[in-house]
Amino acid sequence: MLPLVFWKPFGESRTFYYIVGMIFCCSPAFANILARKLTNEGFNDMKLHLNLRGHFRWYLVAFFVPIIVTFCGTILVAIAHNKPIIADGVDLLDFSTAIFMLGSQAAVFSLIGVGEELGWRGYMNDKLEALFGTFGACFIGGVIWGFWH
Repeated sequence: MLPLVFWKPFGESRTFYYIVGMIFCCSPAFANILARKLTNEGFNDMKLHLNLRGHFRWYLVAFFVPIIVTFCGTILVAIAHNKPIIADGVDLLDFSTAIFMLGSQAAVFSLIGVGEELGWRGYMNDKLEALFGTFGACFIGGVIWGFWH
């Protein structure tokens, strides 16, 4: 199925692939919401409850670590390939542009990650753990996650 999704119906449009990729990456979250709606399960145990009191620093860490990792990874790839270009027309030497672009990219990737985690951990993991225990849930969930990727 995935090769069909990324078949080039729109020529070389990168925008199309980014949009399709984001929708695909958020499909576990969409499946979670749809399953809960169809089964009248409700949304109370969806793991969306923020508890900032006493935990605010961990929310900051969870927000900034993916941005820092994405930034460092992109810089390392640019250095390893001996190319100062990070994206079309953006020169690594134009530091402010590079920082903004990489921060934006990391923020988008973080949102994609939320879409995945909401489906895998917010729904599938709980259902599997009730049936197969922690180890079974990790193993079966890992196999499903691996095939999905």
